[in-house]
Amino acid sequence: MKKSNFAAMILGTVNGVFFALGMCMALLPEWNMRTQGIVCGVIGLALGLVTLLIWRKMEGKTPITVSGKTAGTVLLGIVGALLLGVGMCLSMVFGKMVLGIVVGIIGIVVLLILTPHTTGLKNAMCQTHASAPGFWPAPDGSYQSYRSSFRSCSSLASGRITRRCSKMRSFDSSGFLR
Repeated sequence: MKKSNFAAMILGTVNGVFFALGMCMALLPEWNMRTQGIVCGVIGLALGLVTLLIWRKMEGKTPITVSGKTAGTVLLGIVGALLLGVGMCLSMVFGKMVLGIVVGIIGIVVLLILTPHTTGLKNAMCQTHASAPGFWPAPDGSYQSYRSSFRSCSSLASGRITRRCSKMRSFDSSGFLR
């Protein structure tokens, strides 16, 4: 494990505990600690931000730039999490099971949209699958291997990333190279 990941894991645990404890303190009326809970929750959120900044610095990444895409991604994440939470509340607290499940599934779908939104869709045939076992059938009836069919797809050329795939090797049904 890299030092940056270990530091992020430890700091993330600490800020998660602070935030969770603050939420419990603020939202449980039996504890009578609303103000202290809010302070503890804010400390947890601040530690989360510090953890992100420390991790990015240790990884050598550039600082986060605020753009329209970043704001849209954050907004999409917030809407998805709220929809999922509202769906859970409708199901468990208010007894509206069907409506809660529908709203929760919509929230899950919105959260699932975040991955292609942030990373983009890439050509699956143009990725390295060195650890994947076995063969799969090709459209022409031959078999192709994960191990020998793909090479690295990204190369740095003239200051920008270009994508290239190596030519796929074909195998017959017994697994021999044709």
